[in-house]
Amino acid sequence: MGRRLRTFIALELDKSVHANVVTLQTTLARRLPQVHWVELSNLHLTLLFLGEVDERAVLDVCRVTAEAVRPQPAFAMTLAGLGGFPNLRRP
Repeated sequence: MGRRLRTFIALELDKSVHANVVTLQTTLARRLPQVHWVELSNLHLTLLFLGEVDERAVLDVCRVTAEAVRPQPAFAMTLAGLGGFPNLRRP
């Protein structure tokens, strides 16, 4: 069995949204230094967490995902509110 990789399906943030999230995270990090924050270069919007996937299957996951979304039209969305993973009591 190959190495297992923590895998998810996600969207990259648009530049202005990314900049706003960076500003917010930087402000919160100063107030909550005990929280483990995502590296700013890794910010994204997770759509589906897949869990641990054998590294040999990752290319297939990427291919199947790309095929599934290819026919879907672009969409607009609004981001609002805050959350924590796994929850706000233990972010």
